This record gives sequence, C-alpha cells and structure tokens, in this order.
Amino acid sequence: NQFAGAFGRKYERVSKYRTDDADIIFVTMGSMTGTARVAVDRMRERGKKAGLVKITVLRPFPFKELKEALVNTKVVAVTERAISLGYGGAIYGELAGHFVNDAKRPVLSSFIMGLGGRDILPEQFDEIFAKGEKLIAGGKLEEFPEWAGLNREVL
Repeated sequence: NQFAGAFGRKYERVSKYRTDDADIIFVTMGSMTGTARVAVDRMRERGKKAGLVKITVLRPFPFKELKEALVNTKVVAVTERAISLGYGGAIYGELAGHFVNDAKRPVLSSFIMGLGGRDILPEQFDEIFAKGEKLIAGGKLEEFPEWAGLNREVL
C-alpha cells in the first residue's frame, strides 16, 4: 500500500499485543492503548495472562479481525472513553452484537474510563483485570457498564 511504501510502516485495522495465551484481553482504541500496554507488561511480569487488542478504525467496524483475535480468550474487557447511553460503550455494543449468536465466545464486559479528560493509569487496568478474574471464576459484574478509576466520593 502507498502509506507503507512512503513511511515504512503499515497500520492494521486491529493490532494484537501478547494475546496468544491471554485469559483476559483488553480492547482499546486511541490514546489509552499505550497505558494499557504498560499495564499488560506489568501483569505479565507478575505471571498474569493479560493481552491487548487495539482497534485502529471504528468504521468499517473490524468484525472479522476482532473475532479472530478474541475468540480463544476467556474474558474480553472493552475499555472506552465514551459511553453510549443505555448500552455501555459503542465498541462494546458493536462487538457484543457480532458475538451474540456464536456458540463459542468469550465473556464480554464493558468498562468506561477517562471521561472528561481524566487520566487513565495502569492501576485501573489492574482493577479491570481483577474483575475479569472474578468472571472467570463464575462471578458476575457488579454493574453495567462497569466504571474504572471513578471517584465515587464526588458523585
């Protein structure tokens, strides 16, 4: 493609990071991806099977690439900076709609974080991972969507 020829790098619609044996995979888009990558590396150092899938484009939605990247994991934690009122984040809704009729699918969860330009920290991904471990053990999410890094005291 022309971009790869001109700049020496190619962008995929979906990029995988440490997903091959991951039990819990974060799905990110945009600026939170670098923070998520740091969090995944830290979790891997502690023996946690975390992975990351970055979506580069929202439209056309990369259904096929996401399904291939996520189908063999146990929990998918979709992390978004925006909420689609009434149904979690927009990426979560798209992804859930595509997996809904599949017999083999991971548990999907929606996490909203960083609203209003708030910082997203690696520790928030630790919090999300811990909730994913509870799902693997048969637990349920406390609310839908879930919130990460929310300061409930100011609500």
